Amino acid sequence: LVSNASSCSSYTCNYSEAVVIKLSEDILKDSLKKDLKIRLISKKKSHKIHISNAYVMGYMKIAQ
Repeated sequence: LVSNASSCSSYTCNYSEAVVIKLSEDILKDSLKKDLKIRLISKKKSHKIHISNAYVMGYMKIAQ
């Protein structure tokens, strides 16, 4: 988890967080057949992330 606060004033800040997820090659290859779906769960909320197999295919071509 990476978090950052920027453009702060006396009243506000722009705050962002990024989560880095490392996936094995086997999981990436499996997601070429079907889309990759990830659920992030926290104490207050959960988020569903849907990554199409076309995106994974393009990523794997570039990563080689």
